[in-house]
Amino acid sequence: MLNTIIARMRNNPFTTSRLQNGEALKLFLVVCTPVHFWAIFMALQDLEWIVGRTMFWDFIGYTAYVLLIALFESLLLTTAFLILALLLPTAWKEKINLAVLSAWAIAVLVAGILYQYYYFLDINKKTSNPYLLRFFDYVDYYDIWVLTAVMLTILSSAFLPVILFPRFPKLTSLMLDLVDRLSLLSTIFLMLDAIGLLLVIYRNLANLILI
Repeated sequence: MLNTIIARMRNNPFTTSRLQNGEALKLFLVVCTPVHFWAIFMALQDLEWIVGRTMFWDFIGYTAYVLLIALFESLLLTTAFLILALLLPTAWKEKINLAVLSAWAIAVLVAGILYQYYYFLDINKKTSNPYLLRFFDYVDYYDIWVLTAVMLTILSSAFLPVILFPRFPKLTSLMLDLVDRLSLLSTIFLMLDAIGLLLVIYRNLANLILI
């Protein structure tokens, strides 16, 4: 799917970005890291509940499904960022495109993780501490100022990479170094995805045999 999108972007006269296949793969690996990290973290929150109700093997199967969902989300998000690549100038080199798109991806995903942690994670004595609870009370009390800070952070995350990376090669190199590190970490997550896929296939085949 990624190669098809890249090929169409290359042949389209209205395309404004020249992202190569290798760069698209690196962008996908960048997206994979926070998505899988958060998926595994959330799955571990259910470990005690699932094991207490069933067996540890059921938790393994549950985690396998979580990993496959994370892989699917990573593909969708990467596709969305490849579409955003159409907004980047044609004159930019592929490395600058990758640096900008990776910065956008990290900013969006980190913001999404923080949003979910704030609104959906059950804050209690097992998952939090008094200092964190006090921080959330502080956020609620100064809601307008927090919203302003969030909007400024969003605007900065959107425009600063576009402004800084083309003008400062060292910043681009630092971002690309981070991309390489995240790509290496993502290979571990992709290996776990492969194991999860095998487990899902095995569990479904086993259920069919039992039926």
